Amino acid sequence: MASATAPTTFSLLKSAASACTSSSSSARASLLRLPASRSSGAVRLGFSAADPLFSVHVASRIGAIKGKATRGVVSMAKKSVGDLSGSDLKGKKVFVRADLNVPLDDNQNITDDTRIRAAIPTIKHLIQNGAKVILSSHLGRPKGVTPKFSLAPLVPRLSELLGINVVKADDCIGPEVEKLVASLPEGGVLLLENVRFYKEEEKNEPEFAKKLASLADLYVNDAFGTAHRAHASTEGVTKFLKPSVAGFLLQKELDYLVGAVSTPKRPFAAIVGGSKVSSKIGVIESLLEKQVCSRCNSKIVPASAIPDGWMGLDIGPDSIKTFNEALETTKTVIWNGPMGVFEFDKFAIGTEAIAKKLADLSSKGVTTIIGGGDSVAAVEKVGVAEVMSHISTGGGASLELLEGKELPGVIALDEAIVVTVQNLLDFSDLVLKNYKDGCQEELLNGSWSQSHSLQSLGTPQGCYPKYSLKPLVPRLSELLGIEVKMANDCIGEEVAKLVAEIPEGDLYVNDAFGTAHRAHASTEGVAKYLKPSVAGFLMQKELDYLVGAVANPKKPFAAIVGGSKVSSKIGVIESLLEKVDILLLGGGMIFTFYKAQGKAVGTSLVEEDKLDLATSLMEKAKTKGVSLLLPTDVVIADKFSPDANSKIVSASAIPDGWMGLDIGPDAIKTFNEVLDTTKTVIWNGPMGVFEFDKFAAGTESIAKKLADLSGKGVTTIIGGGDSVAAVEKAGLADKMSHISTGGGASLELLEGKQLPGVLALDDA
Repeated sequence: MASATAPTTFSLLKSAASACTSSSSSARASLLRLPASRSSGAVRLGFSAADPLFSVHVASRIGAIKGKATRGVVSMAKKSVGDLSGSDLKGKKVFVRADLNVPLDDNQNITDDTRIRAAIPTIKHLIQNGAKVILSSHLGRPKGVTPKFSLAPLVPRLSELLGINVVKADDCIGPEVEKLVASLPEGGVLLLENVRFYKEEEKNEPEFAKKLASLADLYVNDAFGTAHRAHASTEGVTKFLKPSVAGFLLQKELDYLVGAVSTPKRPFAAIVGGSKVSSKIGVIESLLEKQVCSRCNSKIVPASAIPDGWMGLDIGPDSIKTFNEALETTKTVIWNGPMGVFEFDKFAIGTEAIAKKLADLSSKGVTTIIGGGDSVAAVEKVGVAEVMSHISTGGGASLELLEGKELPGVIALDEAIVVTVQNLLDFSDLVLKNYKDGCQEELLNGSWSQSHSLQSLGTPQGCYPKYSLKPLVPRLSELLGIEVKMANDCIGEEVAKLVAEIPEGDLYVNDAFGTAHRAHASTEGVAKYLKPSVAGFLMQKELDYLVGAVANPKKPFAAIVGGSKVSSKIGVIESLLEKVDILLLGGGMIFTFYKAQGKAVGTSLVEEDKLDLATSLMEKAKTKGVSLLLPTDVVIADKFSPDANSKIVSASAIPDGWMGLDIGPDAIKTFNEVLDTTKTVIWNGPMGVFEFDKFAAGTESIAKKLADLSGKGVTTIIGGGDSVAAVEKAGLADKMSHISTGGGASLELLEGKQLPGVLALDDA
């Protein structure tokens, strides 16, 4: 659908048509509103970097801008325990929140004490300065008091590492704990029981936080692994204890992870792979039980030639060689996520190679940061953890910090503000070249309407031939009916010469809805230097449908939300609950809702940490008067495979060892009957694993129902991502009212977020 739409925008430029009118409700300027005299000019593009360290990246023929503008970069440094004097600490009761969530075997023996060892420097500093340490942590995800999640097994190792006798309390609040605190000597350590034995901990209830805080005189947070959670012991206590400061471990995490994002030594490389085991727990547990991967056949093939029936489980030797060569040029590297299924030796080569390369680079002075999660397990397995510059103890916290998110447990601490100002001239030509290469946006230069076009392909880390836009030129030429020329770069002298061959121009058109949620140079930055900056026809259509569907739909309005994880659709669901009359849920996420209701789910995919969220969403739907429907039956399988044994069962009767991979026939019937009552339907996310024919019935039935409704005048919107692939597979795409070309952009717009690439355009 996108290929047919894009030339429409180009065609307007080619013909300089101006006799059009717009029925758009969007507040952004569109091509339809431009007079012919403005739409016939070419563009000499200046590039503005999305990276906040740059004010201007490159300006081509737009004055001598380089280096003139600057932008202050503000980093919020937190007070550390090291900032406190001996007199601040001596005799003081210090509540220390650590992350002692270590793995235990069936006999309650510690199998990996990394997190305990990481907490020792802060505790030792406190006891050496005469503080009375009240040590707090969680362990596991208990539901109430659960003996196997007691912190008692940690006491011997803590005592050994600290060289003192650590006292253990049987609770974390209450009279008995208060007595133990009162008897604690200077330099002593009292370990409180698991704070998550109380549900009030994760709910961050003020009264519970106040009881914890009442035990101490000041607060130290050294639990980076839970800093992204606003819990009572990580955020709530700071409202009642001052000073509240960071421990040495937390400070080190911030120094490395924030530094890696804001002011790295360049060139700066990021290696991202894998996913948390918890996000795939149902599938992985099933595979481990059957030992599929440890016994399977394997072979190495090009990435473009994976045969049917085979799955990719590791990167190949050519990739390893390419990655290693690229890493040789770097000064800072951050790694989050393994290259393959490194738990199985046969598929661990890629991950081990990266670990060894980073260890080698560390010895040469390169800053190497292992950004939490499975990457840590990988370097531990290879035995090179101690060689790295920094090993993060945070999983989700590391990810959220790298995403630029604020961590509640950090924000709550006392602040120290440091401001630095950087200028484009502070960066070398090499840095600029690397920044350009990272953009990977090729310039298509044609003579139609004296305009040229920018486009991205893939997510390359530098210049890679396979991501070149050259293969697109023949099809573009065919659709436009002209010869499309292509430049070998997107900036530079050679490109400037090609642009100089066509008449001057002075406007910008953004028709790339799929990247409108990214503040990139070619989607947001250029709009600062080119006026008018307007939306193309495709962009305008996306806004008309997706914004209209949320803001002013024809009622009844139904949303169908599927996909594997609740976490990936939280924003969409919460936003839609404010607008829709009916919400139908399918896909792997339903099993988290089922488990939250106390139903057995077998080995189905479940996000254990989202059970409370699922419950709250169901409660919110009830409060809002939204009819939220879950499938009443499901198609289950004995393994995640297209040839798995399968059967249909009630949603409340999934047996052990089986996983749900599609909605069942009763659910299909119910969903179809409900959809028959609607006037507007938006669909985002498949009902099951539609890539496997055996588990595609639910998704295909929804696609057919929406096609049928479209023929009856119902507005049907396919909201990007896998839903688009599903209707394309069913051959029904042309029946829908609108097929969104955006994946992340569609989701963010449906969540009610503002899109940088849209905000940058001129208001109508």
